Amino acid sequence: MKTVLRRAAVIGATTMTAATLAVPAAQAAPTADSSASARTYYGAIALNSRTLAVGTSVNAKTATSAKSAALTRCKKYSYSSYCRNVVWVSNGCAAVAVKYDSKGRPVRYASAYGKYKWPTVRLAKKRAMGSSTAGTVKTRAYVCTTRYY
Repeated sequence: MKTVLRRAAVIGATTMTAATLAVPAAQAAPTADSSASARTYYGAIALNSRTLAVGTSVNAKTATSAKSAALTRCKKYSYSSYCRNVVWVSNGCAAVAVKYDSKGRPVRYASAYGKYKWPTVRLAKKRAMGSSTAGTVKTRAYVCTTRYY
């Protein structure tokens, strides 16, 4: 639809005279982009440090509601109170990765947030790995909100 409007404006501008082009910018019609307000979406990930149960929230209206929903879901899935919010994001992606030792026990976890999914997941894995190369790192959870810029 925008392309059609732009084409019509270009065609209309080529047929206008110099007198009609001298309209001040204040009198010009507002564009569709300036009148529409951009929406911000929030997402969050909560993690139980003992059971590694995860609660997520996506496309919430506020950061507080996203964190609250993620925490509630984490507590529901883990049946304990060891849940805490690990990461939250607005109009982007967040990820949590867990590092396991050679016996399969969780050693550490890390989180990351960013604009796109895969760079964010890679960063969370890199942070979970730390300086030691021993062990295995797995992505525990990720969320991506609907993005409006």
